Order: sequence, then structure tokens, then C-alpha cells
Amino acid sequence: MTTSPRGTITLSPQLVLRLDHYAKSGLHVAVLGATGAGKSNAVRVFCEQALRCGITTVVVDPEGEYYTLGDAFPTIVVGGEHGHVALLAGQLDDYAKPAAALAQLATAHQGIAIVLDLSLLPKPVQQEAYQAFAAALFRAKATDLPLVFVTEEAELFAPESGA
Repeated sequence: MTTSPRGTITLSPQLVLRLDHYAKSGLHVAVLGATGAGKSNAVRVFCEQALRCGITTVVVDPEGEYYTLGDAFPTIVVGGEHGHVALLAGQLDDYAKPAAALAQLATAHQGIAIVLDLSLLPKPVQQEAYQAFAAALFRAKATDLPLVFVTEEAELFAPESGA
């Protein structure tokens, strides 16, 4: 991927996404590949290009890698070692209220990154926090404003085995 004019994301010289084409219908992207193939790097570049276009970008990050979006873009990190706000297992009885607050923030402000860093939480708690946040985000997304929603390591939240 390369740097693109505002309003487009260039995946390759032959594939340029014009974001206005997806304003109403939405754009759904899956990045698949073998371990070490560069999936996370490709997603990060996609996020950076979306942020350059003024599109709010929300990343659910179970490994604590995306806090560095804050090096170049307005970013709020919730949880993890680099979080502006802590998110600890057992600290919250119910993730619904903080999830709703984050979702409101994501849908009210264009051009910011919100990273939900789940790396310090046990896997079952990560799943609970993810489900609450994703549900709140999609309930709050009542506008036509574009939003990039990234689920890194999606197999943790929608495992093939169903477990």
C-alpha cells in the first residue's frame, strides 16, 4: 500500500479504493494470510490512510501493538501498558457502560483513532470486553459518517471451532 490522495486508499497500483463509493453501503475488508505474511502491517497502513482521510478508526487490539498510531494521529488508547485509561480484569463488573462511552466517542469525532488494547486481560475477559464494545459501537453508529473498525486476531473473538 502506498500513500494516497485524500479520499482514496491505494492497496496496489491496480487497486485504488475511492472511499466515496462506500459512503452508504460500507466497505468490508478481510486481510487473510499465513503467519508472518504482513497482515498486521497491511492493516496498520490501511488504518493510517483512513486516518489521513479524516476517518475515525477503531482498533480492537488483543496484542498491544496499535498504541503507536498515537505517534502520528490523535489517538485514545484504552487498556494495555500504554493506555490513557486502564482496563483491568475484575475492575469492571459490566463492560457495557464503558463500551457505550467509547462507542459514543468513536461516532461523535471524525479523524481520531481509538485503540481498545486488551493485551493485559485474560482471553475470556477479552472476549467479554470485545462483545460489549462491538455491540455498543454498532448501536451508536447511527450516522452516515465513515468508520473503520478493525478486529486484530479475529480468531480470538470468532473462533472457527466455536469455542
